[in-house]
Amino acid sequence: MNNKTLSMRFSSLMVATFLAFFAVPFAQPAHAAMCEIIEDETGYYEVCDDEDGYSEYVETEEGWSEYVEDADGNVIVDEQGTWDDVVLEDERDFFADDEDFFDDEEFFGDEEIDPNDDGYFDDNADSAPEQNYTDSDLADNKLGKTPATPGAQPWMVAQVAAGDSNAYTGQECGGSLIAAQWVLTAAHCVENMSPSDINMVVGRHTLSSNEGERIGVAQIINHPGYAASGGNDHDIALIKLARPATAGTPIGLVTAATTHLDNPGVVGKVTGWGQMGENDERYPDGLHQVTVPLISQDKCKTQNGADAITPGMICAGLDAGGQDSCKGDSGGPLTVSNDSGTGQVLAGVVSWGIGCGAPNSPGVYTRVSEYTNWIQQNMK
Repeated sequence: MNNKTLSMRFSSLMVATFLAFFAVPFAQPAHAAMCEIIEDETGYYEVCDDEDGYSEYVETEEGWSEYVEDADGNVIVDEQGTWDDVVLEDERDFFADDEDFFDDEEFFGDEEIDPNDDGYFDDNADSAPEQNYTDSDLADNKLGKTPATPGAQPWMVAQVAAGDSNAYTGQECGGSLIAAQWVLTAAHCVENMSPSDINMVVGRHTLSSNEGERIGVAQIINHPGYAASGGNDHDIALIKLARPATAGTPIGLVTAATTHLDNPGVVGKVTGWGQMGENDERYPDGLHQVTVPLISQDKCKTQNGADAITPGMICAGLDAGGQDSCKGDSGGPLTVSNDSGTGQVLAGVVSWGIGCGAPNSPGVYTRVSEYTNWIQQNMK
């Protein structure tokens, strides 16, 4: 946030990648579990299954080469490359247990890198699994997140990659169940995706468990204004499930008639499985939450930029920072108390922010009350 880095809060649990040494991207697909690292006489190479066949990188005495074959075994790419070409341009994951490699000052500079550090490289180079962090492991997070009470947010949904059987490693975004067969999320979470790319997990607190149900997607409806805006406006989408959910309970919406519920000063609650800090790449297995006060549009424009904030957005956060959503929380709910104070209603959808949790940089959410007509029309 201090360097005014714009971040969509979409997630991947590709914690141990070479890209982590150069930048922390906030928008990338979660397909790490579709790749396998293998060692043979030629060195290490990575095999990644995809719809076109598979890709692999092979280390030889001559350098690194990329070989891409289609399903019939025909080579369609054969290019000699360098480390920088392979890692930075092609953005492929690679894990290694060869500690001598990390002493290469030409590539890594003077920085000391321990390939066995949690969050970078695992002892087992054949798998390099993401770590399932416990609540005690995450208690020192920088965003004020605390474990949510299991079952207290029955509308909470996790968007996961269809190709990953483990919802923890495949989690990409959050969402809110607003009807038995409909989920509300952020448009940037499903941009350029097909229904077959994702599943929705309903009624689950711990991602790696078998709680609740995992349901396929029948239809994705992105707000037409999102792509047209060329920015973050209209960052909202509907997902129609392949069948009605039975494990969760839908949440009601703040509407044009109840906008007093999302007035400045109201305290909202954000829930999700997003990372625990802007530079803290730990992802919780269990659902977490954070409380954030809503702020006025004028104040948000002052802090995030007048041209960046539109009527379709709502902002929340402390001037001092320290309480915020982050990468992996995108699409998830910002809820507020209903009129009777007996329950919660959906006021916002986690959208974007200038970093996570820094002073005078509130998180930005899609304002649900601005889109209730669009939602109702498209759920018919």
